Amino acid sequence: MTARLAPHPVWAFRADGSVMDLARPDPAEIDLPTIAGRLSRIARFNGVPEGPPFSVAQHSVMGARAILAERRDTLLAVLFLLHDAHEALLGDEIRPKTALMDAIIPGYAAAWARVKAAWDEAIYTAFSLPAPSRWTERQRNIVH
Repeated sequence: MTARLAPHPVWAFRADGSVMDLARPDPAEIDLPTIAGRLSRIARFNGVPEGPPFSVAQHSVMGARAILAERRDTLLAVLFLLHDAHEALLGDEIRPKTALMDAIIPGYAAAWARVKAAWDEAIYTAFSLPAPSRWTERQRNIVH
C-alpha cells in the first residue's frame, strides 16, 4: 500500500455499495473484471469524436494486440493493457481539462499526476508487474 494522498479519507463507492478510500491506493482494491467493466463504459477522448463511442477498454485491448502483433512482447502488451486502469477508479480526465484546471489552480496538473501515479503503482503491484516508475525508457515510450 502506498502512502496516503490526502490528510483524510476520500470515500468512493464500490459496485456493492461499500466504500473505499481513494486517498489510500491499495493493491487489494484492484479487481480485473471490475476494471475491465468500468473501462468499457468510459468514452475515450471524452466522447468528442464523431461516430460510435470508443471506450478506454477498446483502446487498451487494441493497443495491446498491436504491440503483440508488431513486437511480440507480452510484457509490453500487458503494461499497455493496464496503462489507463486508474481511470476505472478515478475517471478519465482529458489533457485539455487538466491544462485548464492547472491554469486556474497552479499545481493541479502535478497533483493529478501524483494521484494517477500512486494508483498505477497499486494496480501494477496487484498484478506483480513493474509500475511505470520502474519501466525502461523503451517501455515508457511505447506505452505512451
